[in-house]
Amino acid sequence: SEEEYAEIVSLVSRLINFYYFGLAVGIPFEPYPVYKSKEAEKSKLKELKNEGAWLRTLPFDTDEGRLVYKNLQAPFIFRAVSQAPKEAISIIELANVQYLPAMQMQNLNFAYSDKFPRPFIELVAGRTSSINECFYWTTAHTVLLRESSKANKLFIPIELVTKRKNDGDTSKYDLLADFADVVISGDSNTINEHRNLISNHYGVECVVEASANIGLFSMLDRIANATGIVLETPMLEASKDFRHDLKINQYKSAKNSLG
Repeated sequence: SEEEYAEIVSLVSRLINFYYFGLAVGIPFEPYPVYKSKEAEKSKLKELKNEGAWLRTLPFDTDEGRLVYKNLQAPFIFRAVSQAPKEAISIIELANVQYLPAMQMQNLNFAYSDKFPRPFIELVAGRTSSINECFYWTTAHTVLLRESSKANKLFIPIELVTKRKNDGDTSKYDLLADFADVVISGDSNTINEHRNLISNHYGVECVVEASANIGLFSMLDRIANATGIVLETPMLEASKDFRHDLKINQYKSAKNSLG
């Protein structure tokens, strides 16, 4: 059923979040506990609608939506697995901690740490989403990187989002962007070396922040790609000038939004 699919997508994606976060910060792996089988969540939602994704989703402007999302005007990514409401709530809670509080999304100066400002967040998150070829998040992060760089007067090149490690020209921000490539490669020795480089250059706090971003968007990218959600119109409009040049339109997941 759609409910079961939504729950499976969310559960698997959340495990991937923890996996990559652990790799990035160097936490020793522990065996996953063995859980007894149980029935999938039965949501019994009555206000589900076809909003353009592969699954019906719960709009935020309904009575049930206001209850599930706690009056948040939830973007599509937070509605993606709403047929499993408990999972949708878990996704929002993780994003609030590992990325930004949802209410601060439009505040381009917000960050949990002054040492890891908003442009750094969008750069690492965007690079992660680009590696995962997630049209929804790569586009959004690139727009937010461009605008937050202006707001914070850092002017980080948006090309770093889609430029792979060792592609050629480098900037002082490559160290952060490349961390996503290194972590997702899974090579523990290379990860340890790169983690130490970031720690020495930017500080331990930045290692933790970057690791949280990589883990979270390894999760959110998979949810977006697996549910076929559509990028919101304002982001589509704001990204017209760079999506072709950065080859984001070539991602298979672009079809969900571009047709």
